[in-house]
Amino acid sequence: MLITEKDDSIFVIKNRKKIRINFNDILYVESLNNYVKIYLVDESHTIKISVSAFEKELDYHFIRIHRSYIVNHNKITAYTKNDVEMGKIEIPIGDSYKTMVEERFKS
Repeated sequence: MLITEKDDSIFVIKNRKKIRINFNDILYVESLNNYVKIYLVDESHTIKISVSAFEKELDYHFIRIHRSYIVNHNKITAYTKNDVEMGKIEIPIGDSYKTMVEERFKS
């Protein structure tokens, strides 16, 4: 469950507590069935929501690169046709997302 802010952050509800997460602090989001795990620089939060529903709440800095991953475009340090890197973290690009990802990186 989440509460959206229309600026640069989002409130997520975790253990009946509302936690503000700034979009700029998010590295990437991973789908875990009916949950998503939000990875920040020094912590992570797991909340009950589908990755598709969570994707709709994010701003334009985020890009879906795989059926299980959404990444913060501003945090990408390198990429190939098969994966993106954020420092030492490598995340695969799904086959059905490759064309869209390449177009996004060109712009």
